[in-house]
Amino acid sequence: MGVGESTGEGPGAGQWPGRALRSLFVPPPGTFPSLDALRTAAIVLVIGNHLAVGGSELVPSSSWSLVLFRYGWTGVDLFFVLSGFFIGRQLQRELQRTGTVQVPRFLLRRGLRIWPLYFAWVAFVALALGKRHGLWPDLVFLSNYAQGQVSGGWSLSTEEQFYLIVPLLLLAVQRLLGRRGQAWVPLGLLALMPVVRAVTLHGAGEARFDRIYGPIHTHCDGLLVGLFLAWASVKHPHSLSPKHPTRGGGRSSPSPADLPCGSSIGSCSASPASRWSTGGWWPSGSGPARESAISPPGAGSTCSPGCRSGCTSTTSKCSPGSSRR
Repeated sequence: MGVGESTGEGPGAGQWPGRALRSLFVPPPGTFPSLDALRTAAIVLVIGNHLAVGGSELVPSSSWSLVLFRYGWTGVDLFFVLSGFFIGRQLQRELQRTGTVQVPRFLLRRGLRIWPLYFAWVAFVALALGKRHGLWPDLVFLSNYAQGQVSGGWSLSTEEQFYLIVPLLLLAVQRLLGRRGQAWVPLGLLALMPVVRAVTLHGAGEARFDRIYGPIHTHCDGLLVGLFLAWASVKHPHSLSPKHPTRGGGRSSPSPADLPCGSSIGSCSASPASRWSTGGWWPSGSGPARESAISPPGAGSTCSPGCRSGCTSTTSKCSPGSSRR
């Protein structure tokens, strides 16, 4: 699932283009707003880097040495981490749910999200700009190994190669090592990266940097980190759940499962729609911002089936000491 991609649930999930237009203003369910913010930061960093490269030639200035421009290259690696996380999470959830991955379906879905716009731009480069010679690496997504005509196309080639390799890799690991192997494979490959780069640099000659920056086998650290985080988010979802600090300072906001029966923050049974995407259980319209609205225990609410004890058959009320399951 891509950054900001919807799970397809909720009102109007099956309506188009209404759903697409609405998502421009109201984030669809299943999105990760904090990671969308990281994607925005990555975009700013990449744009800043390109501005510095071109701007320093046109208008020499010390402003191009600012941090925004000088470390713009980190935006690409941040994109790789996000891509590894979301693609890995999508595949891990399918593995957990079905025990396998529908590779052709996965590749087709990814292709339909990327190919139309990408190949339209390749056609523009070839026809409008006249850069037909040397275009083949861009057409087959190998511009991270051979020089193409699409500027910056090497990173997209790396992404496409990742889409092709990772579902087959996860399937092989699932059959050979089981679920436990899903964590060790990205960690093991990540540990091998310095060795692979050292061997590559040893025989690179003068083109040392180009030989390790573009190819996926020497520059996939971010993808592997994202892949491991994806496994952790599916296997141990609560380990990546963010804490919600309260205005009282330091303590995490209580979930409905921790509150006494009778609190107005929500009923003892939470519906799937009220579950937060990372594993929390804040009902709709509640959360840290509404903590002050929580009513005291036993404030006249009826006892729900989720109460452990403290309910009497005569009053059907929750006593102040009762708690939720």
